Amino acid sequence: MQLECGKALLFNCLIVDPVSGHEAVVQVSVSLPNGLTDLAGQPVNRQPLRMGLGQERQVFQPGFFVHRDPGILHFEMSPYYVNQIVQAGVAARYVGDITVIWDSEV
Repeated sequence: MQLECGKALLFNCLIVDPVSGHEAVVQVSVSLPNGLTDLAGQPVNRQPLRMGLGQERQVFQPGFFVHRDPGILHFEMSPYYVNQIVQAGVAARYVGDITVIWDSEV
């Protein structure tokens, strides 16, 4: 799996209010069903996704048969950014592109 962002800050994606130019960080992580592990054999629980190719790509492997149980993508913001973008009496529209790529051919 890998992450692509329309606009990024270090390892996270940004959403932007096009009117004010204010930005907020969105952290993207994944939890996978029991049976899918990271390369160290550990369960995948809120594993942060990283941008880029090669070494930045997250690789997961089956440990045993997984019976179509769902995985979860987590899109989270710290309280600091939530307080910045959700203010009483202040209207804003934040936009941004966040793409998660699952490539089973890797």
